[in-house]
Amino acid sequence: MLTALACAIALTIPTLRGANRTFVEAQAGIGRQGRGGLRGSGVDLALLLIAGLAIWQLTRYGADGAGGTGGGTSGIDPLIVSGPALALLAGGVLLLRVVPGVSRIAERVATRGRGLVSVLGTRQVGRRQLRYAGPVLLLVMAMAVGVLSVTTMATWQRSQTDQADFQSGADLRLTAATSGGGPATLGQGGRFAALPGVTAATAVLRADGDLGNEPATLLAADTSTLGQVLRVQPDLRNDLRLDELAAARPEAPALTVPGKPKRLLFDLSLTRTGPTPGGDEPSSGTEYEVAVTVVDAHGLARQVELPGFPADGDEHTVALDAADLAGPGGVPSYPLSVRGVHYAYDNNAYTGPLDLRVMGVHGDGTGDAKPPADLRWDVFAYSPDPRKLLKPRLKDAEEGLAEISLPATADPDPSRGIYSSATGATVHAILATATPPKHGLQNTDLRPTVPGVITDEMAGRAKVGVGGTVTISTVDGDQPVKVLGIAPALPTVPPGEPGVLVDLPTLTQSRLAAGGATTDSIEPGEWWAAVRGGHTAAAVRALGEHPAWGEVAADRVKVRAELRDAPLGAALQGALVLGFGAALAFAVIAFVVNAAVTAGERTREFAVLRALGVHPRQVAGMLAIEQAYLVALGLLGGTVLGLVVARLVVPHVVLSVQAAQPYPPAELVVQWPVVLAMLAGVAAVLGLVLPPVMRVLRRRNLGAGLRVGEDR
Repeated sequence: MLTALACAIALTIPTLRGANRTFVEAQAGIGRQGRGGLRGSGVDLALLLIAGLAIWQLTRYGADGAGGTGGGTSGIDPLIVSGPALALLAGGVLLLRVVPGVSRIAERVATRGRGLVSVLGTRQVGRRQLRYAGPVLLLVMAMAVGVLSVTTMATWQRSQTDQADFQSGADLRLTAATSGGGPATLGQGGRFAALPGVTAATAVLRADGDLGNEPATLLAADTSTLGQVLRVQPDLRNDLRLDELAAARPEAPALTVPGKPKRLLFDLSLTRTGPTPGGDEPSSGTEYEVAVTVVDAHGLARQVELPGFPADGDEHTVALDAADLAGPGGVPSYPLSVRGVHYAYDNNAYTGPLDLRVMGVHGDGTGDAKPPADLRWDVFAYSPDPRKLLKPRLKDAEEGLAEISLPATADPDPSRGIYSSATGATVHAILATATPPKHGLQNTDLRPTVPGVITDEMAGRAKVGVGGTVTISTVDGDQPVKVLGIAPALPTVPPGEPGVLVDLPTLTQSRLAAGGATTDSIEPGEWWAAVRGGHTAAAVRALGEHPAWGEVAADRVKVRAELRDAPLGAALQGALVLGFGAALAFAVIAFVVNAAVTAGERTREFAVLRALGVHPRQVAGMLAIEQAYLVALGLLGGTVLGLVVARLVVPHVVLSVQAAQPYPPAELVVQWPVVLAMLAGVAAVLGLVLPPVMRVLRRRNLGAGLRVGEDR
């Protein structure tokens, strides 16, 4: 056997010498670093410079070219549009510069071990860099496109969800039925809170106004409960300063009726104290009406007229049905409280001075309303006609809650076109707050200042900061607001539009205490509701079955679905999937072709190794090391490149369904389980390339492999 082996070696020495010479020449040629191509000519650096410029413009002006204003575009900038693609290409080419250094490090690590396979595999990659540059570049690009696609789709979906939450404000936004005939203001809260699945509901007043010549929006809500229903990002929620707005709410003394009475009972009396100016005495059967302001558990106020009673000096008990307060189908929100008493001259007969006494307020069968400690009333008058200055006063009540002196209206002058009464004149008695109003003639154009949070847009246009005061003009007068904080935007208010958020009970109390105005101007038009688990279908279905109860202004589930399923999103996702599939297909083809060509060109090399005693499994292992090294380099490099480019461009290329900059601004979302699954899937696909090549190598004859190239 030894003799035969010696003869075989002697016969193969000439062949080995020729093969070795060819092998060394090839290795030397391959080992030299070329100066041509993208990597050596400096084109990669030029690509990087152009890509950097494009990304800078993208971050500055946005994908819509509007500078983040969302106001539309004046044209498509090709440089901005091509920014992500240029960044991927520049990054992929630059990664090729890393291959030599990484190969040398891997080779040094491998030489410290005892295995032959790892040394040969890493050395071959290091000496054949140009051969493997193409497949590695394609794999890097494929993985980068894949990571970019996954992150873009996840970021798009999250952005649409955030936009839907911002536009909705809550799980449900509800309004009164446009057809009418439904619950009144004091009955809407209980009705909406009783809908299936609703866990909390709060009233919101939305008023259109002006800031100078620009439109603005005033939002007023119960900030102590708004946080329970609000569905916005945590950062924006913090900027709204809900706790601070609620803490700034002034004290609101009231006559709170215990329990859940079906009727509120008022013990009142009117006494004539002087003659009627002009001598026209009212008939003995004349009845007079007194109004009261009732506040429910949500802090909502409504001024309602009580049944009339005569001015005979006797005590009369008049009733107010809670069902009438709630309206048809409404549910009162207990407890109910009384905040004020009002006497309007327009609603009553022309008369002389009166004394109005409030003896007591109690619930039918539930008990008396206990007066607050240190009971005190503010009494003042309002009249739009400056010629009719009324001077009401509060008398010391010997018994009961209050006694108010109501002066007679002046005898009108027919030549001035004013007849029968002082038009608009009203006397108000309001339970006193910590800061009593200025008594006498009130002007509703000058509202008391309330704390609020304004938007960046309003702060910029009004040139005010925290601690300053800004005035927004509404249909019922100017409303000064002391700036408690500045937020980037307000939920449900279009981004870029001036807006202010104030506490609704604070607004109600301040207007009642200072102006005595009717509550029509401070009745909320919306209710924001939170639904258990966010499942709004049951509540929406209940409203559909009872259309008089109210209507759905916004359904967060529906808005989310509409934004996610928008054509722009479907087109974007389709393009990303198609791009990743095409890039991966090219990368797989490149690896298959490279493995096949490598196996064919290195047949003689493998034959020499086998003749020198290298086991076929070791040859296959060397080839596996080479391919695994390239796959790992491509996967890792592509993943890193994709994440870097995604971090730079994805938040700026995600748009709203109107192809404008979204609000809230998109934030990068990396779904690591999906990325890792994609890495494993691509590695598995590429792993299927190596076994067929190894089978081909094993089938080849050793002698034929050694004779390859002899006829050249």
